[in-house]
Amino acid sequence: MNKQIIIISIFNGIVRMLKTSLFFFWGIYFASIGLSGFEIGAFFSVNSFASILTILPSGLSNDRFKSKSLISIALTLASIFYFGMASTTSFPILIILAALIGVSLKIYDSSSDSLFYRTAEKENFNKHLAIFQSLNYVTISLGIMLTGYIIGANIDYKSIFISIAIIFLILAILGFFILPKNDTTKFEIIHYKKDIFKKDVLLFLLVIGLFAIHFGVEGTSYGLFLKETLGLSTLKTGLYMGLAILPMAISAIIISKKLKNWKAKNILLFGLLLSGFGHILMTIKIVELSFLFRTIHEIGDSAFFFFLYYGTSKIFSLDRIGGNTGIINFVSAIGGAVSSAFFGPIGENFGYDIPIAVSGGTTLLAALIVIIFVKYFDHK
Repeated sequence: MNKQIIIISIFNGIVRMLKTSLFFFWGIYFASIGLSGFEIGAFFSVNSFASILTILPSGLSNDRFKSKSLISIALTLASIFYFGMASTTSFPILIILAALIGVSLKIYDSSSDSLFYRTAEKENFNKHLAIFQSLNYVTISLGIMLTGYIIGANIDYKSIFISIAIIFLILAILGFFILPKNDTTKFEIIHYKKDIFKKDVLLFLLVIGLFAIHFGVEGTSYGLFLKETLGLSTLKTGLYMGLAILPMAISAIIISKKLKNWKAKNILLFGLLLSGFGHILMTIKIVELSFLFRTIHEIGDSAFFFFLYYGTSKIFSLDRIGGNTGIINFVSAIGGAVSSAFFGPIGENFGYDIPIAVSGGTTLLAALIVIIFVKYFDHK
């Protein structure tokens, strides 16, 4: 077993747990401090647009600098964000903090992905990817359930923010010493243009953009849907979210073992269909059925993310993987930013089930594109 992959996977799992533990609760928190649907949407939009401005430079930087150094910088910025969240409820300052965390976490995403691609062994890539993703899903699931329990126990958000800030600061220091070093290279922009402007890559990016629309909806509407529409308590909200994610870990392991028989293009199509229909049908106002379809949605997401990493490793040069994954994250962030701005007010005015169902439809549109252009997604 590759020790470096284990270290990266565990470290990444802890960071993702902290990053995601409050993600679905942000809408509930912001509503509790009096922010309107427009203001909640604005927070997530600024967060996403700040990410957009950061993604390409951070991706290119991972081809030129040590990824672990960039990870330490990103986690230090994340620590500052959470200390700031503990100190204010002023909307103008929250907007500044939204930009800060957008910059921070996209630097982390680009750097973590780049480090994984460069460390994973080509002949064992599927196995390493299964470890990387399954640990990610397990820690995210546990983090969300724990957060739901903590909030349900009436521990105030300020204490939660300060605790996360301190842990991020510790991880920023620790990561600099325990994460592996990566080789650095320098390329001209023309090399990245040649990588991107190919029909299969452009279709790949279009599918990613359509799929990413549901990310913004989950930030603005998912938690509020569970609270306001389904009437779940904070504890039950955490259990609903966290337990639905757990099957993603099992799914990633199964896909890694069955990929040769199932074929990558089928994994992608399967993922998009489950994700889209699951997102639409989770709006059924019966908790048990809603949870069932949410779980189906998460399994679909797991299949999509597996294809995303696998496809990226096949269609891009690993020497320029930092810049090229930056393009993927760039497209994803645009989808999240647009949907946050658009669906935040819609959820408040027309019901939080509407944005969720509509974004499920955009995922199904991505599936239709795969069906029409299936030969371009047949990565061996």
